[in-house]
Amino acid sequence: KKTQLATLRNHVRKFKCTFESLNIQPRSYDLNKPTDCKKFFAHPDTGKMWVLKSCKSGEGSKGAGISVLDNLIKTRNEWGDCEANAFNYVAQEYIEHPLLLKGRKFDMRAYLFVASTNPYVVYFNPGYIRRSLALYKPSSTEKNDVLTNYHVQMNREDFKAEDAMWSFPQFIEYLQEEGLCEACGDIELALAKISRLVFDAGREYYKRFPGSFQIVGLDFMMDAYLNVYFIEGNVSPGLGAHKLKWKTQLMDDLVTLMYKQTTLIHERPDEYDMRIGERVFGPYGNYWELVVHEQHEKCNKKEYGFNPCKELKNEGSFDEPEPTTDDTDDTDDGDED
Repeated sequence: KKTQLATLRNHVRKFKCTFESLNIQPRSYDLNKPTDCKKFFAHPDTGKMWVLKSCKSGEGSKGAGISVLDNLIKTRNEWGDCEANAFNYVAQEYIEHPLLLKGRKFDMRAYLFVASTNPYVVYFNPGYIRRSLALYKPSSTEKNDVLTNYHVQMNREDFKAEDAMWSFPQFIEYLQEEGLCEACGDIELALAKISRLVFDAGREYYKRFPGSFQIVGLDFMMDAYLNVYFIEGNVSPGLGAHKLKWKTQLMDDLVTLMYKQTTLIHERPDEYDMRIGERVFGPYGNYWELVVHEQHEKCNKKEYGFNPCKELKNEGSFDEPEPTTDDTDDTDDGDED
């Protein structure tokens, strides 16, 4: 998590703005860094809540290593001074007015499929929705109320997989029925653009082996104003179907297409001819959308390059100065949905 924050900051800075100015992630602080740590604890203790995420190996999936703070004064007194590498956590601002589905919090698990690392060929899929089964309580710090993770929800007595997970089309249909948006295409577009940024920020750290590929799970949330926020990414994401018909079909399509596209790119490259924005569909109607094609970028950087400061910056976003960081020595653990 701290590596993700550092790589995103470093990458966006190359385009003459700050990652924070894009307002696509809740304000985050790497508490290993004295500068970040001091800024975090300088916030007034006015009832604002923060999500504390452990960066320890083995923690970071299935809801492990996550807690919610609602008293900075108490935490500040308990933790003491901000020293380098003293606190192996990332603190992330709690979204105060989240978008709710039938009165319940949710997050979105999208996918990035790196079909080739040499050259880079990357696809995006909007994934599905993970929904809390507890009615939203704005001031609660209990995990069952705060986290939408499937493995947290399945411990509830009222757990039903069909309530804890929604397909992306079901989610869009609900928003339309509630009059929150019409076509709702801006949501999917924002997910794809932010996913592209996440890949671009970390692309130089991939090991470029011919024939290799990878799938990454990206987690997002939305606020009540339909703004999309990137929360974190996870390597080796869970692909379980949980006996849900729509999720079985989603996984069948995605995995089948992954195999077909990977073999096509590496074994029959002369037959591969896709452009950024084009989609390849599976038999159940699920798709991968091409978001990165390195050869196209080299031929026409102006058309196929991606400048996050132009593509993503929102009006009214905050722009807090960042510390200069270049810490990219850890990798987030995989997860299970």
